[in-house]
Amino acid sequence: MKASKNHKKRVELFRKFSNNFQKAREVIPLVAEKPLPDNKFLYVCPLCFKVFNEGALNQGSNYSLTIEHVPSYSLQGKGILLTCKECNNEAGSKLDKKLLDFEAVEEFNQKSLGSKIKAFVEINNELKSSALISNLEGGVHFKLNINRDEPRDKKLQSILGKGRLPSTVQISFKYNQPDKRIVLISHLRIAYLLAFSRLGYAYILSNGLEKIRHQILDPNKILLPEFGSINPINYEFKREGIYLVTTPKELKSLLVVFKMRTSLSLKFQCVMLPLPYEDAFDFYQKVLLRNSNLTKITCINLDPNFDYLENFREALKILSK
Repeated sequence: MKASKNHKKRVELFRKFSNNFQKAREVIPLVAEKPLPDNKFLYVCPLCFKVFNEGALNQGSNYSLTIEHVPSYSLQGKGILLTCKECNNEAGSKLDKKLLDFEAVEEFNQKSLGSKIKAFVEINNELKSSALISNLEGGVHFKLNINRDEPRDKKLQSILGKGRLPSTVQISFKYNQPDKRIVLISHLRIAYLLAFSRLGYAYILSNGLEKIRHQILDPNKILLPEFGSINPINYEFKREGIYLVTTPKELKSLLVVFKMRTSLSLKFQCVMLPLPYEDAFDFYQKVLLRNSNLTKITCINLDPNFDYLENFREALKILSK
């Protein structure tokens, strides 16, 4: 049976990162629940740290590896690494959807033509309905969720009539604002996985980043005081990439710049990540204290054409004190 395109991609990513892990485990010990098998081809999920062999590339069970798009596929991210099915699915339900909802609300608030949100509509202070609200040429358009057989909805139809709204009709709407903290954790997850995709296990195996992984996996808990998500407008970064912050020295870290694209907009986002030798909680406390001064950082752009996964020692040099 001919292998699918996705399966070939999973094999390619598995081999690339398992080779990197083989080099890393000779230098950095992995704290695992049980001893690692003596197998050259192993892959550690960068989020939950479960260990997988090549058999996990088959998609028949829950204990399998899946292609991870970073950012999400809906934001036109690319499939650049593997995560386990559980971590991938959990992110979809807890983080990716919230981020997409946030971007939709942002576009709607900015009155971008074609932007849409789901809302709760109240008519004449009594009749209520869910609706899809769109910014279109000529103003805001409502598409009410009406069931013609419901008595309440029949009354709605009689009040609204056909075409333009009668001047006597009072209409208001409310919509949910996504939790900004969850949105920031979504940014943190994207930045962490992008850093892993470039620097590999040299970056993530140390214990300093454990709190970041726990925060990503359990976004409803407050485990970190800050996420290093900063406004790219204050910086000169006009292209995505991984940067090494060199000054101030106490904030030596990675700065990950990535773009998120919807059908209506393109947005750049910057996230600071601690280096692996530093405790994440302590690092973000320092970021919080210097938040008003973060425009004065100096960075070096890591060469986007250099293969740090293959050149493991070079990645270690960048990440060292």
